[in-house]
Amino acid sequence: SRSGATILGLLLLGFNRSEAALYSFLLAIPTIISASALDLVKTPSYVLTTNHIALLGAGFITSFVFAHFSAHWLINFLKKHTLIPFGIYRMILSTILFFIAK
Repeated sequence: SRSGATILGLLLLGFNRSEAALYSFLLAIPTIISASALDLVKTPSYVLTTNHIALLGAGFITSFVFAHFSAHWLINFLKKHTLIPFGIYRMILSTILFFIAK
């Protein structure tokens, strides 16, 4: 994943785990905003009503709050733990899925 590659690259450059995770989260912001803007531009104007805009606003606020708390939790977690168990899990799962998909 993009986040995993970013974190791994920064770890290899000598950054600590929490700094690498924070940078990865910050790097996601322009990507998410750009993808959302593109999706809104591609959506026909007759689809977006006032109710939809209110729902988009509520979804944005909710996502922002939960993303903030999730990022804060993960950064604190990474100050004390490594991502090695997660990496092993991902390799095992991807191997299994590779053979199932054949």
